[in-house]
Amino acid sequence: MKNTVKSLVVFATYTIVFILVNGMMPFSQEFKEASARTAAGLLDLLYVAISCLWFSSSICYTVSHTKWKGVKLALGVITVISLVHPVLTQVETLFFGSAFTVISKRDILLIMLAGILPLLASVPMAVKMWSKEKSRESVYISTINVKKLVISIVLVGFAYMIVYFVFGYFIAWKLEAVRMFYSGDSQDIGFWAKLIENWRENPAIYPFQFMRGVLFGIAALPLLYMGWNRRREFIISICLIYLSTAIVLIIPNFLFPDTVRWAHFIEMFLSMLLFGVMTGLIMSHASQRE
Repeated sequence: MKNTVKSLVVFATYTIVFILVNGMMPFSQEFKEASARTAAGLLDLLYVAISCLWFSSSICYTVSHTKWKGVKLALGVITVISLVHPVLTQVETLFFGSAFTVISKRDILLIMLAGILPLLASVPMAVKMWSKEKSRESVYISTINVKKLVISIVLVGFAYMIVYFVFGYFIAWKLEAVRMFYSGDSQDIGFWAKLIENWRENPAIYPFQFMRGVLFGIAALPLLYMGWNRRREFIISICLIYLSTAIVLIIPNFLFPDTVRWAHFIEMFLSMLLFGVMTGLIMSHASQRE
């Protein structure tokens, strides 16, 4: 019961700040007008609440299971979640900017800021409420092998690139509405042919997605050092945070038609869940018990 109350306080704090910040951000007039056209009233608020509940739950789980305390823990959790979402999410929006002409680079930077500010309010509160109950018992991760860690992060980069293209094609791209939205062509030329077409038309997408994968791995580094009783707790925390990149897609937005948005939600949820497990398993091999 006590933990439930704590979780509700974090959820309420995150949600209130999220709504206030997004309402007060000086987005461009085009951005505001486009957002107003997609508003769906109470249903939008429900989607926002679900998204905020996911973020606050991720915060509470991580804070309550790691062995770090105080300012160090707060900064670590804020850094991890901020890098995963909104930074690495919106970096992709910048990369595919030509597909989203309504949104400016300034708007994207403001979206990043709007995603970070609720963390600055809710994470310290969660840390303060849970820190007093933490013991100094032995933890799962005790030492880090630097060489293994570097290799692990490179492997995470390749894992992300593979997961991104496989799930992107076999789940999202298989939907005609998605193909029409991005290419204006309903034809499905096949997986390998699509990879070749990507290489011919936009070869930068491959190193870009590899580097995003590497950055996802680097973003998870603070989690690796925080100390856990069990490896599965570390993996669950990574999955919860990575999946936030998918959960935000339940909120209607003007960038995607609903059919495309839900296709991306399913694609992202399944792919980031798998990627989170893979990242946790790969990076935990860089740790050693003493």
